[in-house]
Amino acid sequence: MENLLQDIRYAARLFAKSPGFTCLAVAALALGIGANTAIFSLINSVLLRPPRGIHGPGRLVMLERVQNGAVLGSFGRPDYLDYAEQTRTLTGIAASCRTPVSFSDGDERVPLRIRGELVSGNYFSILGAKPALGRLLLPEDDGAPGAHPVAVLSFGFWQRVFGSDANVVGTSIDLNGYGFTVVGVTAPDFNGIKTGQESDVWVPIAMQPQTIPRMSTNVLQERNAGWLNLFGRLTPGAPASTRRSRSSPRSRAG
Repeated sequence: MENLLQDIRYAARLFAKSPGFTCLAVAALALGIGANTAIFSLINSVLLRPPRGIHGPGRLVMLERVQNGAVLGSFGRPDYLDYAEQTRTLTGIAASCRTPVSFSDGDERVPLRIRGELVSGNYFSILGAKPALGRLLLPEDDGAPGAHPVAVLSFGFWQRVFGSDANVVGTSIDLNGYGFTVVGVTAPDFNGIKTGQESDVWVPIAMQPQTIPRMSTNVLQERNAGWLNLFGRLTPGAPASTRRSRSSPRSRAG
């Protein structure tokens, strides 16, 4: 305690002699500590904490495509369907693509620009996600293009925009000028697989013509389009290491 008091008195004398230098030193320390705290907070939220509301996140792997020596992070839908059908190391492969969409619930007000995500019909089941209301997307929702205009709302979006109305399931919402039926709301702790990039609404990939009209009208059939991110869940007993999916002969030839 005596040593601490001596240090405090010594610091006070230095401050009295050179207040400008002392303030500069304190400011530099504050900036350094603040920057390190911010960096740690980012790493902690993105790398150290697994995504919430997902079953067994440690068994999930992201897929990459190696084509002509280059590593590509996205796939065309035909390649995705082939990989999903032929995989043996993974219990299943899901696909997703984020996109902004225009939202309206039918009221006479300016549409909102919200965060949408197109996902395969098995997206939620592979993640082991559970609904808070209704149901989540199913494989049969992601069939023929434009055939199933259904949507799942995030819990936060449901609270903010619909006031936690339990009757939202079955109602129609407007996305990019098209009517979609709300089939469910995600659990409160579900934010998808990318922390800090939460979506407001999920719709089937087959609804791409309505939700991403700027893309080619045939993008769902184009093997080399490269717009979908893929991930899968390792089968029991498979090593928990990242896997790379190599391009099929057809995608290289295209």
